[in-house]
Amino acid sequence: MAEITVPAGAGFEALNNVLIGFYRAGAFETPTSNEDVSQRTGLSLDLITRNNGFFEELQILTQREGANHRLTEAGRDYAKFLHYGQLDDAKKVLARLMAAWEPIAKLLDMVELKGPLSRSELVAQIGMRAEVSISSPRYSTGVNALIEFMLFAGLIREGEEGIERIRSLVPEEGGVTSSVLTGLAKGGNETATQPEAAMGIELHLAVSVDSNTDPKQVAKIIRAIRRALREDLDETSTE
Repeated sequence: MAEITVPAGAGFEALNNVLIGFYRAGAFETPTSNEDVSQRTGLSLDLITRNNGFFEELQILTQREGANHRLTEAGRDYAKFLHYGQLDDAKKVLARLMAAWEPIAKLLDMVELKGPLSRSELVAQIGMRAEVSISSPRYSTGVNALIEFMLFAGLIREGEEGIERIRSLVPEEGGVTSSVLTGLAKGGNETATQPEAAMGIELHLAVSVDSNTDPKQVAKIIRAIRRALREDLDETSTE
């Protein structure tokens, strides 16, 4: 059984237009048919219908009265913010929805552990979890749309080194807060304190920088140290 549901045959923009169509049709008050949304958006009925399941899994749509759907409260807010061009607010709603979806949470953990990943590597990972052929244009488009949703929500970022997870300011196990990296970027001296690991080891990492230090290189070194520590702990736990 597939671990995650992905969009099918629709890109990021088209999928957002589907939701705007549901909002314009009043789907936050009354169950709305795919036919109504198709008429309002000009998108094909087939495109809308085959992506109902993805939006249901994401808790944006809920099925009511046969094939009709309603927007959930969060789905209504996301579609409304898109409709009125309030993109920052839309991103916040989407971030909460995606982070709460277990398949996405597991995918983000994988990106953090193995990243940075190339776009093709992440596409392959999602295709494997969704049990779809990424060589099929229908599903390669949908998988890339899912990645665009994650980028838009601010859960990952795509840079020169590849795609990596974005962590919040709140430090998590083995994490380094972005405030530390901000200090490094300003040319100051910062000490990143790692939380106590399961083995009772507390690690303090002191980094000295000057005006010639490249903060991107410092961040890269910290990520490499974190990955090496995880690998050592995993090896120790299996002995």
